[in-house]
Amino acid sequence: MNPKAKEKILKLIEREGFDGVLDSLQLKAYDLVEKFDLEINNPDMCWTLIYDLYIDNKLPGQYKEFTIELDNDGFLGWEDVSTNTLFYATPFWDAESNLPINIVTHKEYDERDLPDELRYIYIQIPYEFNNLEEFITWLRDFYYPTTYKVIKDITNRIDQV
Repeated sequence: MNPKAKEKILKLIEREGFDGVLDSLQLKAYDLVEKFDLEINNPDMCWTLIYDLYIDNKLPGQYKEFTIELDNDGFLGWEDVSTNTLFYATPFWDAESNLPINIVTHKEYDERDLPDELRYIYIQIPYEFNNLEEFITWLRDFYYPTTYKVIKDITNRIDQV
């Protein structure tokens, strides 16, 4: 990586913002980060990376029994059609450094039928990563298994009601 090119990109990001540079250069977030070996250092950058990675099918669309899809509003939906279960679990949503996990439906219940402690879970998450590889490793080693565990815990608690 040419240090002068990286310095120029960093100044451009400082002036125009990450998304502004993506628009100007017509690049995907992951291409820009990888090409210029950029550190990932804010929640908005993280969310934009996830969005672009999902749009281009570079992240798994399945984790165990759940299908994971990015909807039109930018939510990551975790769905198990066999149990009519749908959760939203979108890390860095609204440029925040947390992972909100909320139930939409589970069997005959929908979110309005449940107490808040089962409807909304917020997990603080890091938003600084040295590079794209570290970020993708975090998704694989933390986001997927943690989200799965929380969803299974919530659905087990609901099933006991």
